[in-house]
Amino acid sequence: MTRYTCFQPVAGLTAALFAFTLGYTGFAQNLSGLPPAGPGHEFTESNLVGSWVTLHKEFLNFQATGKVYFDKEKGEKRQGDWSVSNGTIWVTWSGAAGPTLMPMLVTAFNEGAIRVEGQGGKVLAVMVRRSAGETSRHSVPMAVKPLAMPLPHLDDHGGPIADHPSNHAMYWHSDWDSVHSDPQFKRGNIDGWLSDFMASNYFDKSNQYGTNSGSFAGSAGNFSLFPDPGGTTDSGLIAAWAFGMIQTPFTGVPYPCSSNDVYTVMLPKDTTIDNGFNKTCSSFGAYHLFGPVVVPPTAFGIGPCGIF
Repeated sequence: MTRYTCFQPVAGLTAALFAFTLGYTGFAQNLSGLPPAGPGHEFTESNLVGSWVTLHKEFLNFQATGKVYFDKEKGEKRQGDWSVSNGTIWVTWSGAAGPTLMPMLVTAFNEGAIRVEGQGGKVLAVMVRRSAGETSRHSVPMAVKPLAMPLPHLDDHGGPIADHPSNHAMYWHSDWDSVHSDPQFKRGNIDGWLSDFMASNYFDKSNQYGTNSGSFAGSAGNFSLFPDPGGTTDSGLIAAWAFGMIQTPFTGVPYPCSSNDVYTVMLPKDTTIDNGFNKTCSSFGAYHLFGPVVVPPTAFGIGPCGIF
């Protein structure tokens, strides 16, 4: 089996690649022990007052005065105002460009933890209450008192694990840079970001799942035998193109050697994925897929890592 991720550069390189990252590392969250919010278990302002920390070491202090202070481990700081109505936390962040409203729907909570979602049902954060004795900003979620709920984890169902993921980028256009005037979407810039990101300690945070930092294995543009995607494509055509690039000799895309091989499909910013029932970017900005790679008959020979 191999896996590939598809994304479009529509809102910003970091945001798009973050979506891809969440897709293939599989940060599944099992929160079955956290009581869902609803009738008889309504979330109110009294449930939120106090200090909280997310699993990404983001520290929030919701004060009874209606002020909220955000402090990230790497130095980012923000402040604003908060309120709760209809089970939603409404935070208005202050900023030089003006206030920014951030609604967070509480989907499950108890006295020690809160799960919040954003628009479209995407999980924004799991916040864990900090105990009264914790004064250090850099305390981590494990430092709080034991909860009745399990901390988010990935259930092992026996499938393959990318313990050292190797990312192969595939740009579905014969001349990618010519259709992207924004420097941040140039192929070299995306490749550079991927190289730095894959070698960073980001994946070390998920080593409880057996995943560690990986590597960037290079990129390839569209092979001359395949057409560019045009203004509209769909998931079936993306899968066909990706598997064609992987399985066809001389495309520049290596054959998978193990479950660590991850293939990222980059679509031009003006190409829309329209599956009929959903489309970019109203329904999604990125997605991931596992699929079989068939060894084709060839006269070149096949080694442990593919065709040679």
